[in-house]
Amino acid sequence: MAVSPVRRAARWAIMRRQSLKHQGPRMSATSTAAPLDVEILIIGAGFSGLGAGIALKKMGEHDFAILERAHDLGGTWRDNTYPGLTV
Repeated sequence: MAVSPVRRAARWAIMRRQSLKHQGPRMSATSTAAPLDVEILIIGAGFSGLGAGIALKKMGEHDFAILERAHDLGGTWRDNTYPGLTV
């Protein structure tokens, strides 16, 4: 049976986390946030990031976080305007 892209990404994230454990937490000089202790970290709360989070929940994975640098969700759909496009 083929491994799904989400499960493959989750495995990669876990292996990457394990390989970085010896380096200690990486934080910028201006960061005030505490380090996250999660198995999977999703960067970006746009369509793909939210979809990855939903897929992980459906797979029974609950030890993950979604980070977004902006003040709201949406990614490209939040940042850009599309003249003439209505919902």
